[in-house]
Amino acid sequence: MQESACASQLDVNASGDELEVFTEIEMEEHQRILDESGPHGVDVLRSAETSSINVGITGQASCGKSTLVNTLRGLTPDHIEAAPVGRVCTTGIRSYRHPKYPFVVLWDLPGAGTTSFPIETYLKDVGFDKYDFLLILTRTRLTENDFWLARKASLRRKPYVVVRTKIDADVEDHRADFPDTFDERRVLNMVRKHCISTLERNNCTADLFIISGKIKNVTKWDFPELNKRLVQDMIGIKRQAMILAISANSKELIEEKYKALRSRIYVTAGAFTTAKQTYPRPCRTVTDDIQLLLDEVGMYRTQLSLDEKSLDRLSDAHNIPLQQLQACVYSLLPRECIANSAEFIEKLLGEMAMNSPLKGVARCTPIVGAAVTADLSYSTAVVVLRRILYDAKKAALNVLGFVMERSRMSVE
Repeated sequence: MQESACASQLDVNASGDELEVFTEIEMEEHQRILDESGPHGVDVLRSAETSSINVGITGQASCGKSTLVNTLRGLTPDHIEAAPVGRVCTTGIRSYRHPKYPFVVLWDLPGAGTTSFPIETYLKDVGFDKYDFLLILTRTRLTENDFWLARKASLRRKPYVVVRTKIDADVEDHRADFPDTFDERRVLNMVRKHCISTLERNNCTADLFIISGKIKNVTKWDFPELNKRLVQDMIGIKRQAMILAISANSKELIEEKYKALRSRIYVTAGAFTTAKQTYPRPCRTVTDDIQLLLDEVGMYRTQLSLDEKSLDRLSDAHNIPLQQLQACVYSLLPRECIANSAEFIEKLLGEMAMNSPLKGVARCTPIVGAAVTADLSYSTAVVVLRRILYDAKKAALNVLGFVMERSRMSVE
């Protein structure tokens, strides 16, 4: 990638791009957020990263609970922190923290009505009231105990859904049994119709999601919709926290993450401005000043699965060469941005300050290496973060589209 990439790929005057336009209403919103958050407003963002979320995953033996636990944590079965899968059955209660966001805890729960967890004491035994969301899994059919648990969740107004797992096995079985007439949509419709009929016969109004819990199938069937539901049913700060923890495996979730990250920009820019005013040179360096921005851009990469580890996992899970995924990213973001280079951010700040049409700001005042007004520092930081986040979102959508197309081709 040439050094001029930051000018060409992150063009401050890109035609049709509304990101650098500041309306009066938006400027007032900036000020309100800064006033509420105070001089160390970046600390406000931490609340969304520390809110405790407990998700209970229950079901009868061999329904794929442990596999789903791993996939929701972004882990393959062979990862050192993965829940044991295969013929290992859950005989007790096991909790697994998200490796990146430990405030999210996934609980692998035994099914209701087993010898060790009888119906009479099940709710107390599993600590039912502490879960923010409940997933009731089934591999073939729901049992009377599953419906009993669903009714208890409804009575206590606890968000829950029914998840029909291992649809990938059904698809492959039908492909092998009926090679000449195989139709995946017909298989899916047949399974869905059967499940819905069972729910209706038992007066269960739960929403149904048909998935494969394997990490390579997170973009298939109802898995993206399940992830979206996990986000939608959270309230307040927990919803923001869940958005951070859920993988960006659908267009809708990428958009949700984009909106959540965009709402952080004003506080981060305000903290950046405060740091420049509070710690004058020569005590601080340029890198010190922009560390807040570097941290925020780094978060964009990990949240939108553009970091090296996320791309490696995608490559392994979908059998796609890593270089092809990287090309999807680099076509929209410079390598320097992905590497989170301080020099890149410094250069972009300077370009934005000189060229961006910031309302009420002296455009000729340099931002790097000199005393600047708070107005310029703040406005320029906002523009830089919005510009990078917007292109990071486009890169994430580009990667997702490429992965989904490759998955479709592999099926055909």
